[in-house]
Amino acid sequence: MWLFDAFEDIDLLGTEKDERDFSIAEQRKLFDTFFPVPVPPSASDVRIHYQGFQEWNLDISFTLPPGDYEAFVAQLAPKPDEPGAYLGRIQLGDGGFLANASTITVDPETRRVKLTAFTW
Repeated sequence: MWLFDAFEDIDLLGTEKDERDFSIAEQRKLFDTFFPVPVPPSASDVRIHYQGFQEWNLDISFTLPPGDYEAFVAQLAPKPDEPGAYLGRIQLGDGGFLANASTITVDPETRRVKLTAFTW
C-alpha cells in the first residue's frame, strides 16, 4: 500500500488542496497516516496545504491545548540531524512507501505542531 491507496476516495494527483478540501474524517485520516503517534482529538486550528504533481508536498499543522501539547510532544522521536525537530512517518504501517522525508516541528509558545512531508 502507498499514500494514494490510503486516500483512494480523494483525488490527490495533479492538484493543490487545503484544509477546506478535506472533511474532518479525511483530516483525521491524514493525521493518522502521517504522524507517528496519535494526534489528540483536541487538535484545533487545523491547516493543511497539499501540492501534488510528479512529486508531492504536504504541510499539516494544528494547535493543542496545554497538557495535550506536552504529552504529544513527549511521544515524538527527536530527529538526530536537526535539533528541535522530530521524526515524521515515512512508511505506512504495512511497510508501504509514504514519503521520502517527513519532519515535525513545534512552537512551544503557540503550541502549534507542524509536519512537512514530501517526495522527490
